Amino acid sequence: EVQQIGRILTEINERIDDTREVLNISLDSQRNRILTLNLQTSLLTLSLTAIAVPAGILGMNIPLGLEEDVNAFPTVIRAMGAVGLCMYIIPVSYLYYGFFRTSKTRVKEVVALQNLVHDMDVIERTFYKMAATGEVSKKDFQSAMSEATGRPISDAEMELISKAFDEDGDDQLQLATYKRIIEQSISAKKTWK
Repeated sequence: EVQQIGRILTEINERIDDTREVLNISLDSQRNRILTLNLQTSLLTLSLTAIAVPAGILGMNIPLGLEEDVNAFPTVIRAMGAVGLCMYIIPVSYLYYGFFRTSKTRVKEVVALQNLVHDMDVIERTFYKMAATGEVSKKDFQSAMSEATGRPISDAEMELISKAFDEDGDDQLQLATYKRIIEQSISAKKTWK
């Protein structure tokens, strides 16, 4: 009975650690959003500075020879506006269409991971029940998981599960892989302590 209580406490401790890791990932995501807003503000300030500096130079009443030209003022204004606009649009477009494209998939994976950690007991019971008969297909496991948890299991969640339990890429989840992962995590925790 004491050993059973010890196992339960160890399991609770592991769940607390898993939840802490998921929360840290969520906080990192929020921090990244704040940093992105800060970066956008800095880019906007830089582009406005690129417009203001030439205006300040041209407005110092130093004879440059442009005062007599009728088209000089509109040309300088358009050029400064184009430079300022480019200094803002080019980095922001890279940020959204280059950097954030990969970040959005990572955010989806984090959300899927949160859901999986929440339902870890159900996943384990369902997997053992189904894997006792042999290999389990992803679709069968997804439908069994949806039934067991009472909510639809997303494709992103199934992708994370298959990354963990489908080593050979045949869309079949193997019990031997799961057992090996559990044994490795247990031995890693023992050596880490």
